[in-house]
Amino acid sequence: MGNFLSTPQTDKVTHVGEGNGISFGVSCMQGWRTTMEDAHIAQANVPAFAGASIFAVFDGHGGNLVADESAVRFVDTLVKEHQHTNDPQAIGAGLRRAFLALDTDLRAMQKVESGEDQSGCTALAAFLTDTHIIVANSGDSRGVLATCGDAVEPMSYDHKPNNAREKLRIEKAGGMVRNNRVNGDLAVSRALGDFYFKERPDLAPEAQQVSPEPDIKIEARSPSNEFLLLACDGVWDVLTNEEACNYVRRVMLLGETNMGLICEELLDYCLSLDRYCTPPKPQKIARGNLFIWISSKNHHRSSSMGNFLSSPLTEKDTHVGSGNGLSFGVSCMQGWRATMEDAHIARTSIPSFDGCSIFAVFDGHGGKLVADESALNLIDTLEKQDVNVKDKDDIGGALTRAFLALDIEHRQLKQVVSGDDHSGCTAIAAFINDTHIVVANSGDSRSVLATDGGVVPMSYDHKPNNPGERQRIENAGGSVRNNRVNGDLAVCFVLLAPSPFPWALNHLLWLVSAEPDVKAVERTKDFEFLLLACDGVWDVMSNEDACAFVRSLLAHGESNMGLICEEVLDHCLSLGSRDNMSIVVVKFPGARIGTGDGVAGLRKLREAEAAKAVELAAQ
Repeated sequence: MGNFLSTPQTDKVTHVGEGNGISFGVSCMQGWRTTMEDAHIAQANVPAFAGASIFAVFDGHGGNLVADESAVRFVDTLVKEHQHTNDPQAIGAGLRRAFLALDTDLRAMQKVESGEDQSGCTALAAFLTDTHIIVANSGDSRGVLATCGDAVEPMSYDHKPNNAREKLRIEKAGGMVRNNRVNGDLAVSRALGDFYFKERPDLAPEAQQVSPEPDIKIEARSPSNEFLLLACDGVWDVLTNEEACNYVRRVMLLGETNMGLICEELLDYCLSLDRYCTPPKPQKIARGNLFIWISSKNHHRSSSMGNFLSSPLTEKDTHVGSGNGLSFGVSCMQGWRATMEDAHIARTSIPSFDGCSIFAVFDGHGGKLVADESALNLIDTLEKQDVNVKDKDDIGGALTRAFLALDIEHRQLKQVVSGDDHSGCTAIAAFINDTHIVVANSGDSRSVLATDGGVVPMSYDHKPNNPGERQRIENAGGSVRNNRVNGDLAVCFVLLAPSPFPWALNHLLWLVSAEPDVKAVERTKDFEFLLLACDGVWDVMSNEDACAFVRSLLAHGESNMGLICEEVLDHCLSLGSRDNMSIVVVKFPGARIGTGDGVAGLRKLREAEAAKAVELAAQ
């Protein structure tokens, strides 16, 4: 099945199309293999079959001849064998006859008859009418149908030599199964071609050691159908049916409607599951050619976290302020995301909380409504909690009640009640009085306190794979897959608007908590600064790295916290952050500011270095 390259070939051949009420995407990638042996069919409109669509995957091995010829000949062969009826049972029978007839035609090719070519291929074909999906499979490529409510319906099963039924046929035909392979050689028990396993003239084609006969599965189409996946085993080697469907759903939640781009993302993800491995390690790896086809009729998924732009938006919304002995800066940047879904609070003057300051970051996903409403209403909601602003424990309790009350209020938003909005947001808030800092966190935004040269975490990320979070999720009847709640949401504590639609992101509400963790520390003269930032920052920087970066800017003489925030965001972008980014820096009197030209001086230095590099390059 081909040797391996030292590095994978990641160029893709991708195309999209639509017809008969469906849209589709196809993408193929050579990957680690020395040759590309996959082939496919993607025809949304087939002249010989009015109103029908045909899609197929042919995963070659031992060469590409049989796979390529199968893709070229299959539709014509089906036309000859099809009874031209809309009856799904008759269509399935026609697909079976077409597989067998095609295999007979392939045997007659000159290169096969001469023994020059001994290749074969698995074959998976889907015939879609306006009422049914009929899938024929011979081999270990796989079809999977995703339907609303996160259901996953297998449309095929893998033909492996160690399957009891397959093993019995192989042995009756005079073969054996060794190391889960036919005669210790071929890893699949049904395929087109591979004629050296079909040398018993006394046996029918479907009784040979390797059979071309497909299994047929018929499924009535439903308005709840989301998409159908057809893929070769290079995908299924590293993903389960559920994992693949949930990954596609997540990309759709990002707002992507181009099926070709979704295919490409899935192929890259499969390859990434093996990024740091080299042959022949035994874990699950995506080492074969990779092919994926996706068809979608109903895009039920909402936009969750936004598409990516072709280049990042680096304009920033920055402001600064001071009060209660503190100075602060806030900066937000859209970055690579198609929309900006973060919001924040930065207040040092609050009439109802005399001498206190409140800072917060709300990182939205699936839209910005919940994040914006949280920023608008948190202080008002907190004021209703009858908080004693001198008591750290009472402040913590009030913040907890305010988070929970705010989450309930979101349920009453008009857009939520109508089902037009399914968004949510993580939330982190810091309440600072003259004696304490109290931080409440729900989600994976983060707060870090720099003090006396050290770093004190003021929150911890609520990730589904944390043991405590996993236990709570499972106790609620959910699961954690790919480090996500039900394979979907990457955080498990959020302010989340509920949805009336079972397939939307917010069906996770009962598994996801709005209750924050609360941490309080007593203020000392050694406090330098407090950071609050969304995960777009923490995706690329550790707590220690972020504090060291801010300290270096202070040491260069920068006293404008807004410029420091901007520098952090630019640095995170240069490190590869792809998310929206928001950061708040709150400076305490104990912060040490050095001498120098600060951020302005650093920017001039970078401009001079860039100009010099251009000059040298021109010489």
